[in-house]
Amino acid sequence: MRSKMIKMITLFTMLCVIMVSVVQASGSSTTNIEISGQRSVIETFKSDNVVMAPISLFQNALDMDVKWDAGSKTIAATLGDRTVTMTIGNPSATVTEGTTNITYKMDQPPLLRNQRAWIPVRFVSEVLGLQVGWEQSTNTIKISTGAAAGVQGPKGETGATGSQGPAGSTGSQGPKGDTGASGATGPAGADGATGPAGADGAVGPAGPQGPAGPVGADGATGPAGAAGAVGPAGPQGPTGPAGADGATGPAGADGAVGPAGPQGPTGPAGADGATGPAGADGAVGPAGPQGPAGPAGADGATGATGATGPAGPQGPQGVTGATGPAGSSAIMPFSSGDAVNLTTIVGGLKGTGALLGFGSSVSGTTLTGGTIDITNGKNFAFSMPRSGTITSLNAFFSSSNAVVLLGTTLTVSAQLYEASGSNSFAPVGPEVSLTPYTGVLAVGSTAEGENNSMNVTVTKGNRYMLVFSATASGLSLVNTISGFASAGIEISSP
Repeated sequence: MRSKMIKMITLFTMLCVIMVSVVQASGSSTTNIEISGQRSVIETFKSDNVVMAPISLFQNALDMDVKWDAGSKTIAATLGDRTVTMTIGNPSATVTEGTTNITYKMDQPPLLRNQRAWIPVRFVSEVLGLQVGWEQSTNTIKISTGAAAGVQGPKGETGATGSQGPAGSTGSQGPKGDTGASGATGPAGADGATGPAGADGAVGPAGPQGPAGPVGADGATGPAGAAGAVGPAGPQGPTGPAGADGATGPAGADGAVGPAGPQGPTGPAGADGATGPAGADGAVGPAGPQGPAGPAGADGATGATGATGPAGPQGPQGVTGATGPAGSSAIMPFSSGDAVNLTTIVGGLKGTGALLGFGSSVSGTTLTGGTIDITNGKNFAFSMPRSGTITSLNAFFSSSNAVVLLGTTLTVSAQLYEASGSNSFAPVGPEVSLTPYTGVLAVGSTAEGENNSMNVTVTKGNRYMLVFSATASGLSLVNTISGFASAGIEISSP
């Protein structure tokens, strides 16, 4: 009950701070308030002399159920047993308590400003029964709560003016009596029945999928292990068929002619007449001795290679060689120490980020230019004593304040920056995005992200530093998130 009271005080402190005359112009301003002895600052502005405040402030300070219908631009805010329904740009509002519905006309309807929904503070304060005090000496608004009043009905018609009676004589003023003791505070009234929950707003369409990031370069190949022992040779396969005969070489030189055999006896001469048929050849004389062999002819061309015979069975696998020693690497840790502040700007882009060191950090670094120059700032960069390769990056973030992201997604990222021979640093290697935040974030909400397939070459003598930042998408693109950041990178030797 006490927690709920404090939240109610916090919410309506912010509402009434805006209604005080400290708000001087239609532009945004801030005002001090005191809630249960603690001070805070509220951002407000005036529209047609009506104080306006963002609906997110109601959610942060009070346990209030707020529903937003993007199609009809309707806000339904429920606190206890009362629901106030308002539409952007429409001066009519409906207050529901139990079965009672009353329609009011506001001096200034809700509106959209800087991509946030703003509501008239005085109107909401009155229908929720907030009690407000003003301390002139310190220009401080003090907020307290009491039993909630019922919903005020519409103003009735003014009755006819009665006739004025005669003035009585003025009596003498009596002495001032003693101030009576304060009466005891009455018990708080019982909570009213909770009204029915409003229908959920339509889910907005999913945003387009972002382009796929580039594929990281392959990591360096480790040294090859020692070769295993060679297994025994398999049995020899069968001999393939003989190749075709080579071309015949040239004939060798003729041997020497042997001696002529003895001539046979001459036959008698016949009468010359017609030539008769040739006589039979005489017997061949015995062959003379064989002459010496002539020189060998040149070798003929090599015949075509025969088909390869089938392979013999594979021998057993040799023993695997011992694993070579692992390459050396180092771990580089980072920690913010105190909480850092990350902002997003119009369009949900990176606004300001934080530089991380070893247990220390600095916020407010502008990231819109792509590069970071630390010539006139603090130095959170480390210098490489040798060349190597960054193979992995792991990042962590824990919020240090409660944040309401109504229809909004906020993503925290970690990026390594590099400089060579100067104080100007540029991004190097892929950015690591952490788990996105959305909805209601309590203190200590965490997000993590890692990339274990990085292949970023680092050079001896160059300087490197780690930067945390944030981006947003959805209904509210201008945001601030605070928290504690940690990270670590692994650097392998070449």
